[in-house]
Amino acid sequence: MEPSQHDIERVCTQLECIEEDAKTLPWAEERRWTRESHIWLDARVVTVDMHDLNAALAKKVIALVTDIAPELQMGCIVFVTGWGRHSVGLPVLPGVVSAALVRLERGRGWRMRTVGSGRFVLVVNEERTPATYRSNMPLGIRLFLFAFLGLLVWAAPPVGIGLVACVLVWIVMRLKNKSDSESV
Repeated sequence: MEPSQHDIERVCTQLECIEEDAKTLPWAEERRWTRESHIWLDARVVTVDMHDLNAALAKKVIALVTDIAPELQMGCIVFVTGWGRHSVGLPVLPGVVSAALVRLERGRGWRMRTVGSGRFVLVVNEERTPATYRSNMPLGIRLFLFAFLGLLVWAAPPVGIGLVACVLVWIVMRLKNKSDSESV
C-alpha cells in the first residue's frame, strides 16, 4: 500500500468518533463535518479540515492524531483552520490549533509550521516529510538569494560585501548548530 493511502486510512479510522460528535453541533444540519468531506490527500499528505468543528472537537482531533502521528508514513499531517468567517468575534480555531501544535513541538520535539493562510503542518519525521513541508529553503530561492547577493556586491560593494559576510556567518553558525545537535 502506498504511504499516503496508509496515512489517510489510518487518520480516517482514528477520527471516526469526531464525525459522530460533530452531528451534535448547532450548525450540523447546515454544515456537518464528515471524514469524507473534511479529510483528503494534498500533495500525498493527509489534510484535515477543521472547518465546521468547535474548539473542543478541534482539540480532540489534535489529541487523536497525536496518538497515531508516529505511524504516519509521510512523516507529517496538515490541519486547515481557515479564518473563522462563521465565528462570532475573533476566529477561535487558528489559535486553538496552533497552540496545541506548539505544545507538541515543545513536548515531543516535533515541528509545526504555518504553510499558508489558516494552514498548519505538523512534522513528525523530517526525513519522510515531502520537500514541500521540510524546513529546508527550496533550491530556487537559494539560487535567487545568491544571485541577488552577487549583484549587490557588484552594484554597491560596501553594502553587498557586508551582507555577504552576514550570510556567510549565518551559514557557518547554522552548520555548527546542526553538527552539535547531531553529535548529541
